Amino acid sequence: MFSKKETALTDCLNSVLSGINLGATADLTLKNFVVNNKPASWLLGYLKKEYGLTIFFDINGKLYAGKANDVKGETVKYRLQGNERLQGNVISGDELKYQMSEDVKLKVKAICYYRDGTKIEGELGEDGGEQKTFYYYDVKDATELKALAGEELKRYSFTGYRGKITTFLLPYALPGMIASIDDPVYQERGGEYFIESVETTFGTGGGRRRVEIGIKA
Repeated sequence: MFSKKETALTDCLNSVLSGINLGATADLTLKNFVVNNKPASWLLGYLKKEYGLTIFFDINGKLYAGKANDVKGETVKYRLQGNERLQGNVISGDELKYQMSEDVKLKVKAICYYRDGTKIEGELGEDGGEQKTFYYYDVKDATELKALAGEELKRYSFTGYRGKITTFLLPYALPGMIASIDDPVYQERGGEYFIESVETTFGTGGGRRRVEIGIKA
């Protein structure tokens, strides 16, 4: 059992996941935090859901627990070929779309946690489109929180690729890595993007990775 009135995220992870090799972690203070006979998977899931942390293990077993896009990992290369069909290490690009910044409809919800356990919230953007939630820690006030939300709104309202691609198991990919997309037909569309999520599955046809393409790196 882990129970602390106040604890740093790194101390909590080191206590609950004894012997874990930690990579970059968020500078986060947890108040009145209790892990009562719960497995490590519960703790990691709770931190992802309640504090918006991006949590993953790299190929060497090192655990990362930080804000999305704080860690810029290795680059994975993908090559497109006409009509968004992919070749080589990619099986399907049917869910990959090219968006224009002026067409993006996005509402941003910003949540800030303070060291005393309190929080404030704010929203910015348009209704009727995608919604994203961002988490911050110890910002000065609601005005600063709104400004930070505005910066995220600009970052996600970009011209470029968004969506998911399905690949074989190789190349290896993890959240936080960079997807370098090369489009030989529309060369101006090429660029580098953060990988937001990776879903790995296995079936009779072999292993697959479903890679979500995020904002520009």
